Amino acid sequence: MFSQRRRARLLPSAVSCQIALVAVLAVVARLVSAPSVLAQSSSCGNAILDPTEECDPPGSAVCPPALFSTDPQLCNMDCSCPGVCSGFAFLVGTDGKVGNGGSVDGGIGANAAGGLIRLGKEVFVDDGGTVAADKAKLGSGTSVFDVFANTLQKGADVTIRGVQGTPALPLTDPFCSIPTFTCGGADVIVSAGSSTGPLAPGTYGNVLLADGATLTLAPGTFAFCSIKAGRDTTIETTGATQSTIDVVGTIRLLTQAFLGSAAGTPTPNINVAGALVRISQNSVIEGALRAPNALVRIGRSGTVTGSFCSASSGSDKGISLICAPQGTRCKTHGLDGDVCCECNDLECRSFGTRPDCVSFCKDHMGVRNYLSGPKNWHCTEGAS
Repeated sequence: MFSQRRRARLLPSAVSCQIALVAVLAVVARLVSAPSVLAQSSSCGNAILDPTEECDPPGSAVCPPALFSTDPQLCNMDCSCPGVCSGFAFLVGTDGKVGNGGSVDGGIGANAAGGLIRLGKEVFVDDGGTVAADKAKLGSGTSVFDVFANTLQKGADVTIRGVQGTPALPLTDPFCSIPTFTCGGADVIVSAGSSTGPLAPGTYGNVLLADGATLTLAPGTFAFCSIKAGRDTTIETTGATQSTIDVVGTIRLLTQAFLGSAAGTPTPNINVAGALVRISQNSVIEGALRAPNALVRIGRSGTVTGSFCSASSGSDKGISLICAPQGTRCKTHGLDGDVCCECNDLECRSFGTRPDCVSFCKDHMGVRNYLSGPKNWHCTEGAS
């Protein structure tokens, strides 16, 4: 059985990962707390980077690239930079699918000409997220934001809340590049219900975790031939610096497995050269996953928190794709009488540690208009 802490990991967030929103909220907070900023706001556009600005002038290509892109982003009109999630956090080469009832917090696209993105019935793409492909199919009852497709097929009661247009293909070039790496050495085998680690950085053979096992990794770079993790297992990076996990072959996570970072640790880079990344039912991968030759297959209620690029992807029902900039994970919960909001990884990464997450949850209920339940804000009855 999962501990309370590990259950919290599997609660998918519906927070939009548009960092531009964060910048706007930050500016509003500064205006309230420091009226003197009002006098400085007119300096936006003078081509001088002031303390309250992230970039200047608006329209200049000076902001950090979006995920899986090397091109600088344009400065916003308010002298803030778009977030890394403003591009395509979930990018396939040719064919991507999100099953019925799934949720996507971020952009999703098929990079190549002839590519296809398929969204099943009642899939929700959060505000600011773009669906882009040569061909797109939207299932009945699906709600998306912006859609760019040369050929668009829509089921009944599909809602496009943003704009509709045609894409510029390829979406990014080069696509999903990873470094060259090799594996070899001793296998890492963890028996059922036991824990091993922290494992020192280095080059190893296969990683095999029996059911209920835990493997912790010391900070650094690891090369494995393959990873296979049984039911209710954990593979966690640790330490204050970001780690990299290189896998020559495949990754297979069985039911309720977790691959990502420990509390207080930056999320890892995960590079896969093989043909398959399997995320089984209720399992979670957390980090920046790059798998240019692989099918990323996500089982029912599986979650990717971070980003991925792959040759193709597919999924069962009720999955969550949650764009999150790489940073330190935190697992905090806010409680205010009979109203509780789970402040999980994405909320913490995007807005910092928030003891007032109940207010955050209330303020954003209108985005999804949901109360408690899977893929929603996880607020108990009483939130408004």
